[in-house]
Amino acid sequence: MNKRLNCFISYYHKDDFKYVKKIREIYQLIKVSDYGLDRDISYRDEEQIYDRIKYRMNHCSVTIVLIGKNTGRRKWVDWEIWASLEGYRNKNVRFREGFRPSGILAIFLPGIKKHSIPKRLQDNIDSGYVVKMDWNSVLDTKNLIRKLVIANRMRKNTSLINNTRNKMKNNSHWLLELFDFEY
Repeated sequence: MNKRLNCFISYYHKDDFKYVKKIREIYQLIKVSDYGLDRDISYRDEEQIYDRIKYRMNHCSVTIVLIGKNTGRRKWVDWEIWASLEGYRNKNVRFREGFRPSGILAIFLPGIKKHSIPKRLQDNIDSGYVVKMDWNSVLDTKNLIRKLVIANRMRKNTSLINNTRNKMKNNSHWLLELFDFEY
């Protein structure tokens, strides 16, 4: 891999930060730049948060989504996936004139009986756009690089993208998912 890949990491801060730290350690060994948020910024208003996410994603070719037990219930994870799939074609965007949608690599975290997959992500797993791997495979850096390269190449297959769901308005509760209510 000659060219440096730029990645954004989407995850639930409260549950999954230890895995982000491990990925960042691996990044030091391979040519991957991390544009993910360094800390929880939920204390800001929604527009500030979304602007920060857009700015960070503006530099990325691949979004890594860490799938844990609560990931699918988190509004900001949904919004990050939405932004990754949407790209920005509007010339009025402050940061750049536009960029292609990001490739997406979904990593299923270990020790979880039932992963909470965001519905928008599942739509794109089903379409074939999202590349998947489990956490144990991440520790093999050659395999991680191979999956990142494949996810980056998927950016050319925009016809596979399904980004038709409305963005989540709030974090959902597990009870709502039990009865499959929209949130």
